[in-house]
Amino acid sequence: MSLTLLVALLLSGSGLGALTFPATVEVDLVFPRNDTYAPNPLLPIVFAIQHSQYAPYLNPSIQFSISSVTNVSDEIMSSFTDFPSLNSSSSDPNFSWAATSKLNGIDGQWWLTWSLFINNCSVDPEPISPYSTIQSQENRLTLTKSIIFTTRNGAQPPDLVAASANSACAGTNESFAFDMTGTMEVVNSDGRSSCAVLSPITPTVNPCGAAMNSAAASNVSASITSTACILQVPSVTCPATHQSSARKDVLVSGWWLACLLLAAFEYL
Repeated sequence: MSLTLLVALLLSGSGLGALTFPATVEVDLVFPRNDTYAPNPLLPIVFAIQHSQYAPYLNPSIQFSISSVTNVSDEIMSSFTDFPSLNSSSSDPNFSWAATSKLNGIDGQWWLTWSLFINNCSVDPEPISPYSTIQSQENRLTLTKSIIFTTRNGAQPPDLVAASANSACAGTNESFAFDMTGTMEVVNSDGRSSCAVLSPITPTVNPCGAAMNSAAASNVSASITSTACILQVPSVTCPATHQSSARKDVLVSGWWLACLLLAAFEYL
């Protein structure tokens, strides 16, 4: 297995405000697209959640993997993110990201497969008792999509702004949208007290609503590089300050702490 850097981050902010229903929540794969990229030392994988103030009731998590098109059993990486900062975030859309170093310098075609897991209280499992309206658990749904992307030396470097621009996102099919009509009380093992009630009608997706501006893209790129340097990823060139003092002098904010705790490593 390769060295894989998992960075599951969401742009930080304030807590949830008052919510109104119905509301549409959408999860999008922002990068990569069905396109060709230079095989840089760190290839980003970026997801977005639109109307993210509603997302905690869905309790979303994503599992994703990259494998060779010519040999599907050759899994390059596999990672998982559960969006730990949703409850404290007001940025919309919210972005989470990961990166892999396994494709560095390699020409090839790759499957990226991702599965979204969400809670759905639209169908009642069972009440706690005949006299209770509170559910004992929520239903967990799994939805999966995949794309093919290519790495080729001499191709364009990864560009998060260009990948999410209208010219690139229009017509893409890497999104899931949900119409939330309300919430329902639940008692479950993860400590959550309510979950989403979803309409059976699937709303039209709007992948261009997850566009990244240059500031957000710069934050993602800088965070991935800085974390790779802190974790001493061999293929990444780092400033001398990172190389000499990363493990003792780095100041970590709340969401950076989440990033570091979720960093995952895989070696050949």
